[in-house]
Amino acid sequence: MLVRRWWDLAVGSIPNKLKWLGYQMQSWSRTRSRKVKKNRVELEERLDFLYNQELSDEILEDIMEVQLGLNLEADKEELFWEQRARVNWLKNGDRNTTFFHNIAIQRQSRGRIAELEDEYGDKTSLNEEMLKIASDYFGRLFTAFDLGRDEHLFGPVERRVTASMNDMLLRQFTDEEITQAVKMMAPLQAPGVDGFPATFFQRY
Repeated sequence: MLVRRWWDLAVGSIPNKLKWLGYQMQSWSRTRSRKVKKNRVELEERLDFLYNQELSDEILEDIMEVQLGLNLEADKEELFWEQRARVNWLKNGDRNTTFFHNIAIQRQSRGRIAELEDEYGDKTSLNEEMLKIASDYFGRLFTAFDLGRDEHLFGPVERRVTASMNDMLLRQFTDEEITQAVKMMAPLQAPGVDGFPATFFQRY
């Protein structure tokens, strides 16, 4: 399996291995895309040639075989654009490749952030700087601050969380809990900062 081999060849921390794996997958995808396109063109040319021959049982059999190959290529292309579009509600009907393609392009343009402004009012459009601004912002937003005891507020409130319940809430996550959480994630929703959607981790 390619993913396993690439992962075994990668070195460093998990984020670095994921980054290297992403480069390998992009390179593989570009190469495969060229091969798929070449294969589809060859099938179309073969079909055109067969339609211009005198019909016989052998020619009809060849036409059916080539047409089946083209249908399989169309199915794969539709699935690719369906995944890119992340549309989960459209199931049946005619081929929706054009629809999925348009949705994917709209999502990409709508979801692109052109620039960000930091806390000092400085604007930037560089990816690394925008990532740092966003990371710092949400880091501050979700970091708890010690503001002192609030006994005057919480003193009269009846305690509902017992010591054993609190211990359970504070314990470290187990591998099983993390696995279960990952499996419950929507497979094709927005990817994380590493660029991988949940389906990658669910499968590999």
